[in-house]
Amino acid sequence: MNKESIKSILEKELSEISIHNKKIAGITLQMLEELTDENFWTKPASATGVHHPKTSNCIGGNIIHTKQAFWIGTTILNTISEDFISSEQRACVLSAILLHDIDKFNESLENHGITASEKILKYRNATIFPYWIVDISLMVKYHMGKWGAEHLDDVACSMLASTVECIKIVHLSDYLSSRPFLEFNESEVAK
Repeated sequence: MNKESIKSILEKELSEISIHNKKIAGITLQMLEELTDENFWTKPASATGVHHPKTSNCIGGNIIHTKQAFWIGTTILNTISEDFISSEQRACVLSAILLHDIDKFNESLENHGITASEKILKYRNATIFPYWIVDISLMVKYHMGKWGAEHLDDVACSMLASTVECIKIVHLSDYLSSRPFLEFNESEVAK
């Protein structure tokens, strides 16, 4: 999908990331353009229709799920002091939420976070913003929580506490967005 279409679909979300860091918003847009395929933009959020609300189990449902996860993440971040999670880290969290399912339709449920993380790390512009890319890729890698092939518990002791918290926010945002009883009302966003 081209940049203009992505900007149109994710205008509010990219604008929210820009509030925290314009460069991270820009590289997120580039990665969405270059690392996603049509399935990311057109498929329902759930292959089985079981783990997501009806609002995201339709054509384009994965984007509805991603937007819902994004705004849940924004809400969680708004409850945390910037003394603990900086503006730049907030931009990384929100970027990771937009990117967390870029490999969802090309990999198994358990492994898609790992393969998406690898794509992010190998992204051609990654050397421009190396530490951002590493943080974003870690958040994407562990977004599945206990359902992923690799678990945060196994490596958390070697990470900064704020990085672990950011990973948990991405996971919780994704998980809560997948609950069938939480339907997304996009018209209520940013009111």
